[in-house]
Amino acid sequence: QVNARWLMEENATDIIFVCMGRHINDAQLQEYALLALWSIGLWEENKKDLVEVGVGPLLLGVMETHIKNPKVIETGCGVITNLSTIEENAYSLINNKAIVKVLKVGKLHMNNPAVQAKVMCALRNLSWWSDSHVEQLISEGGIEFIKKSMQTHPGNSVVKTKGKETLDKLNRVKLIQKGQLNSPLKV
Repeated sequence: QVNARWLMEENATDIIFVCMGRHINDAQLQEYALLALWSIGLWEENKKDLVEVGVGPLLLGVMETHIKNPKVIETGCGVITNLSTIEENAYSLINNKAIVKVLKVGKLHMNNPAVQAKVMCALRNLSWWSDSHVEQLISEGGIEFIKKSMQTHPGNSVVKTKGKETLDKLNRVKLIQKGQLNSPLKV
């Protein structure tokens, strides 16, 4: 953890970002760079800093460029999951269309259990903070996607657990929209 904080303080992320930008088509480099960002982001103080220095658009761009590469997608969703444990980060990622992009890669990699596990974790965290995030997930076909993923991977405990948590949240918001439940969350 000390090394991760030191890397942020020494602007090592600048070097990582430059390498990612210069070698955008190198999937292996992108995977390793995302793993480095994921590791740096494990330190709580670094999570906000990473988003503030612009990791969101870069991360989502890399995932779009390498949309067919399951390792890049799995690692990218892991970074999103990690960063979106902080509310402000989730808002920032969502403003950069993270929900839409995570659903897109999830649909493309429906038969890959490792990718689906990371996609479910990312969707769960992105939708957790606000009813409006949940509404976006619903409007983008999230309910159908999550159900299909859970049906496709019935033995994957992460897909099952995170999918159920997210569906429960989506169903609560639907009840709130119908006036059958009061919302304790921000809209």
